[in-house]
Amino acid sequence: MTTTSPRTAFEQQLCTHLLSLSEVVETLADRLMELETRLAAVEGQQQEDAEIAAVSDDAGELLLASEEKVRMLRDRLSPGEVVELHPDSHAEEAPADEDHDISEALEMARDDDRVEDEAFSDETLSDDTEYVDDPQIDLLSA
Repeated sequence: MTTTSPRTAFEQQLCTHLLSLSEVVETLADRLMELETRLAAVEGQQQEDAEIAAVSDDAGELLLASEEKVRMLRDRLSPGEVVELHPDSHAEEAPADEDHDISEALEMARDDDRVEDEAFSDETLSDDTEYVDDPQIDLLSA
């Protein structure tokens, strides 16, 4: 009977160690599942950050395009360099007269535009086309 006693003590000790080992494995499995959950959350956050970065990149590109359009419009709206008609006669005048010269040059340019507009409008009036209102034509059915 002494041979069975050490065997049962060994089996009992082995069962105790296996139980402890299974508890360790269970704890490790719980921690591993928790880590997987946290990793999935971190990956989801990175994807959201990447989407936000992509949106901000698109917004940045739109902002640059808008800035370029505003710059182009400013260039169009700002008065260009005015060339003096008589540079020799104005060289002796005071700098305060420069504003007056610029306004005169702008007026002359406007007058030139008006003359061109009048010439263009005279050409269109000289056509032989005559338009007549015909009350018999129903304009809604045309």
